[in-house]
Amino acid sequence: MSKVFAACASFVVVGLFAAAGVRASAPSAAEKDVSKANAELVTAVLKRDASALDRLMADDLLYVHGDGQQRGKKAFIEELGKHLTYNGIELSDEKVRAAGDLAVLSARAKFKVFEHGHDAEKLTHITRVFTKKSGKWQLSMHQATLLPAPAPAKK
Repeated sequence: MSKVFAACASFVVVGLFAAAGVRASAPSAAEKDVSKANAELVTAVLKRDASALDRLMADDLLYVHGDGQQRGKKAFIEELGKHLTYNGIELSDEKVRAAGDLAVLSARAKFKVFEHGHDAEKLTHITRVFTKKSGKWQLSMHQATLLPAPAPAKK
């Protein structure tokens, strides 16, 4: 749990840099690598690729769904395809900030899922913390916040 606390504390520091506008004009190599690791993670979730997820997720992962349900790495991987199936994941407004072996990714996400016998579409804002271990970026924490559904179009 201390690793998660350290990641969260580091997240606050990185967030403060981002809020203060401390940013290079172009993404750093680390930020590009994290964005690539995130894209691989999305593909692995959609394909329900347990070996890729095992490689891309830290052993002490904390994954918080938009409804507040928390999962560790093992539970998340086991849940895929049984109680929850991701049929589509669309990310937009992705931002990555990296500092040393820690990076924070934030984005808007549209999840198309099948859960509890029903199709659903969930609009969220996600925040992900990645840590670099043995030269590879791994997801250490995921937090999704449900966003309100768009207002119906006016006629």
